[in-house]
Amino acid sequence: MDIAERPHYESLSEDAIATSELEARLRELTGRLGTLRRRVESAGSLVRSATVEAESAGGEVTVTVDLAGAVVGIRFGPAIRAMRESDLAATVVAVYGQAVAQASRLAADLAAAVDESGEPACPRGRAGAH
Repeated sequence: MDIAERPHYESLSEDAIATSELEARLRELTGRLGTLRRRVESAGSLVRSATVEAESAGGEVTVTVDLAGAVVGIRFGPAIRAMRESDLAATVVAVYGQAVAQASRLAADLAAAVDESGEPACPRGRAGAH
């Protein structure tokens, strides 16, 4: 039987089935969108609050940066009293570079660490990450 010969009620029930299938698909896609939005918000919150700390070998200088590489703290140990200013400045710059490198690696790890459940996973083996 072609479509012209089909009783009108069959067409209505097929339309209702198609509409129901479309509504179910729309609910599924809406759910996926909500999951994706939560994943992005959760990861964004984690990234905004994460910091990395690096310390000089002798503990003279500790530099803390956020994941964008901005300095959020510098601490000096008592050993700096015996350092020349130029050596202290070089140490601060070197430790800052270490902190930025760690922050860059952590940011990349965080971007890759969002698991299938939509929750960010904590990267493993990150000493100094807060």
